[in-house]
Amino acid sequence: MAGKSATEIDQRAGDRILGFRLHAGLSRREVAQALEVSTSQLKKYEDGVNCLKINQIPILARLFNRKIEDFFDPDERMSVPTADTINGELADITVRLRRIADRIEQAVRNGKIPTH
Repeated sequence: MAGKSATEIDQRAGDRILGFRLHAGLSRREVAQALEVSTSQLKKYEDGVNCLKINQIPILARLFNRKIEDFFDPDERMSVPTADTINGELADITVRLRRIADRIEQAVRNGKIPTH
């Protein structure tokens, strides 16, 4: 992205790209062709100078036979809630809403809230 500075995350991703490329035994030219960028642009990615485009990560993952998450540190990954977590939270919300409804109903019965 023009005008955007690379971050520490970009630098770590660049280190990984370089390491994965070398481990796979691929040349900079081969990887650059797969990404449809110049070899100098790939070097900038590897050096952490330029930001890698998000749509390039799956290409690199396939090329290096890696998982997409291998390009990120565990603490950089978003955690996705499980169905059990979501269901538990929904159950808690349901209980709270029932309590609120019960309090409103009791207040109406006690005349604290007018019904008209």
